[in-house]
Order: sequence, then structure tokens, then C-alpha cells
Amino acid sequence: MSGRVAVRDGLWREDRDGTLTLVCGHCHECSKHHFPAMGNCPHCGAAGPAETHLGPAATLWAWTTVAVAPPGYEGPLPYDFGIVELAEGLRVVTVLEDCGPDSGVHFGDPMEMVLHDLHRDGDGRTVVTWAFRPR
Repeated sequence: MSGRVAVRDGLWREDRDGTLTLVCGHCHECSKHHFPAMGNCPHCGAAGPAETHLGPAATLWAWTTVAVAPPGYEGPLPYDFGIVELAEGLRVVTVLEDCGPDSGVHFGDPMEMVLHDLHRDGDGRTVVTWAFRPR
């Protein structure tokens, strides 16, 4: 990402063909997924969940428009925010694109993962994160 920097390393990956996926964990004990990936399963506490990559397809589960910046947020307002459900059943809190009040989106609409520009850092680089938008 020349001139671009991830909001935090290790949250997503982009394959050579441009396909985006979230870097998740999959527990060998309880078989549940979690995001972001971590050293212990947040569901049962088992050590060493396997890294897995989920997405880029999802369905819209909940959404809203944020008009007041939360602490630490440096991007533009308003912005769309919500929850998507990945095919494996994992629900992820995410920035949304094109899901505002007049967008016509509905619960269960198909979504796709994209990279989303947040703001510029002190070095003039664009800080990016993952997001989902209607397919």
C-alpha cells in the first residue's frame, strides 16, 4: 500500500488477485470463529486458535449512521457503521459504505468487503481500514 497505511496490521489480507479477507481465529476446542485473531479463544479460553481468512462476502445484519465522532476518530462525518454476518456465522462490527438513511439497504442484503480510507496521518499517508458495502 504505497502512500497508504493500515489502521492496524494483521486485521485483513489482500490476495494477489485483489480478494480481501479478514484475518480471524478458529478454535480447535469449541469450533467457533473470532475476529480479530488472538492467541486464546475468547469463547472458551483454549490456547492456539488456528488463523483463518473469512470473507469477502457477508450479509447486512444491523446499521446506523454516526453523526458525532467517537473518541480518537479522525475521519469525516457522518459515516455508516454496523454489523455484518460472514458465511460462517461470525458477526463483525464494521464501517459500512453506501448504507446511509436514503440508501434503501435492508436486513440480509448481500455485502462485500472493501478497503476504506479513514484519514491522513502525520506523514501524509492515507490510513485505511476494512469496510463492507452492498453488492
